[in-house]
This record gives sequence, structure tokens and C-alpha cells, in this order.
Amino acid sequence: GTQYQSSRYQLALKQAHIRQSMSRKSTPTDNAVVESIIHQIKVGTVLNHTYPTQVALEEALVRWIYSYNHYRIRRKNNWLTPIAMRTQYQKQKVA
Repeated sequence: GTQYQSSRYQLALKQAHIRQSMSRKSTPTDNAVVESIIHQIKVGTVLNHTYPTQVALEEALVRWIYSYNHYRIRRKNNWLTPIAMRTQYQKQKVA
């Protein structure tokens, strides 16, 4: 994670109005949910794939995220997709 502490990276975040949050050194379990999804994204789109342009990579990421949210059922969501789970939650919240 040292690349995320570089001056150049910090400046890019500041210019994009993004607030960085880092866990303790060598402690990925501080943010296990995010670590897990980043791993899944890497496996599903980046590892063992090459893209001719950054736009092609971005399009692949958008497709992956859409597919994950709309088609991938999750046991922890009572076998619903993330979108279906969110919709169910919102309906219960309104009721």
C-alpha cells in the first residue's frame, strides 16, 4: 500500500475531492468487505486480461459491476442479488 501514500497519489485525490481512508499497516481485515470486493473485481476483470485502451478496461469494469449487482446471487443476501436485496430493504423501510 505504499503507492497510496505517495505525494503524487495524495495530490490526485485532493484534486478529485476524495478523502482517503487507510487502515493500519498490514491489517487488511480492518476493511475486509472492501478488500474482498476489490479482489473479486481484479479476478473478474484485470488478472489474465489485457485491454487495448483505458476505455476498454473501464467498459469491462462497468459490465462486471452491473453483472455483479444484477445477476450474482449471494447466500448472505438470502439468495438474492444485491439489487434485489436493496429493493427489498427499501420496500421494508417504507412500510
